[in-house]
Amino acid sequence: MLDVTGLIGGDGYKVRTKFSGATKADLDSPAPAIGLSIGIRPPVVPIRLYGEAVYSSLKVSGVDTTLTDAYVSIDWYFIPVVKLFGFQAGYRYYDLQSRDKSSGERSDYKYRGPFAGLVFRF
Repeated sequence: MLDVTGLIGGDGYKVRTKFSGATKADLDSPAPAIGLSIGIRPPVVPIRLYGEAVYSSLKVSGVDTTLTDAYVSIDWYFIPVVKLFGFQAGYRYYDLQSRDKSSGERSDYKYRGPFAGLVFRF
């Protein structure tokens, strides 16, 4: 089975830019987000291949913030027919950037690497 889904939602941003201990700009706001997910679930095999990517951008009070979050994973389900509980392993790319136009200060947070966890689907 092939699942293709468009994602429309929101991300919450909370960014604080500081200079010499004094707060220069605060941003605490939701922002619209768009994305795409693709999943492949063979009917009998207890695995699922999955990928998802989301992008969001927000500009408030001279602070530009963007978020790119994407990952791919393979899920292995403990009970093949039901496919509710399982183990997940994959790779994630996460990039959050903020820039204060007035001061030129930047904040970058990036994560790239493997991950693993448990899956519960309902």
